[in-house]
Amino acid sequence: MIAEALHEAMAGEPHRTFGLSGHPFLPMYVMNLGDRPGLLIDAELPPGAAIDDGQGFDVVEATRSGRRSILVRPTRAGIAAPAFVGLVELVYRETAAAETRDAAMDALIAAVDEFRRFFARRVDRLSESALRGLFVELELLIDLVRAGVSIRDALLAWAGPYRATDFKFADGTSIEVKSARVPAKAVQISSEHQLDAPSGALHLLVKSVATIAPQDHFGTAFLEIVDEANLLIAKDSGAKALWASAVEALGFDQSDPYYAQWRFASNEWQIYHVVDGFPRITKDSLPVGVRAVSYSLQLEALEPFRDDDAPLLAEVAAAYV
Repeated sequence: MIAEALHEAMAGEPHRTFGLSGHPFLPMYVMNLGDRPGLLIDAELPPGAAIDDGQGFDVVEATRSGRRSILVRPTRAGIAAPAFVGLVELVYRETAAAETRDAAMDALIAAVDEFRRFFARRVDRLSESALRGLFVELELLIDLVRAGVSIRDALLAWAGPYRATDFKFADGTSIEVKSARVPAKAVQISSEHQLDAPSGALHLLVKSVATIAPQDHFGTAFLEIVDEANLLIAKDSGAKALWASAVEALGFDQSDPYYAQWRFASNEWQIYHVVDGFPRITKDSLPVGVRAVSYSLQLEALEPFRDDDAPLLAEVAAAYV
């Protein structure tokens, strides 16, 4: 809902506005500010409260119909990049889950602060686990282009670097991507939101990934798949800013020699349909007061939902024709 509203607002005339319906306490609107998107919240911060700017966004006071409001906007001009979409989704989700308006305001401040701190601390080299996850996300990104999705649309759909479901497509389909160590027995789910799509079909894609010694020539060097993505991006000027935003969000420095040592070998995709009965934890299934749940999902238990022959990527590509 939010991604679609932002993209529709930016496709129209400057100052075009769409209300985000269904919020119990805080009227929210996505806007076309002329050169960038914005999130307008019809609310005033409590006395003494403040929301700090973060990497890639700032927060300012605004006025709407004579009322003081809060405006969140990207610091760079351009389309609604996945980072900003992720921020708006986090703010809406956390504030809508509150039980009172005052609690919603507290949740607003906490959500923006969480997003700001998350990106502020992503300055170290990526761990092996993070690289494995990024490796399979890049594999899917390239597979989408091979299936017929433009690199720009594939990057617009790639939300993984921004703490969201890994891919969210224009038709409402979502894909969560996981790597599993060989032999693949389980995957880690990092929150109650990862396998919880509010609308549209949701699929879990899993690849078994083995780490290969640097001196071996088997498998694919991590930087090789990065180079393959760079070649695709170089053909589309509109994709370059989206790629730069994702790389910045990941805290990934392609020039760091550290990444030259990593080499991986992966198997074919295992495709699971996340439908009723699929074993998962969602926000609505948690007791009041419980949140930020992570858990291990045993792949053996998912066999009834597996369909590796599903033409998933072709169906996603067809939606862009």
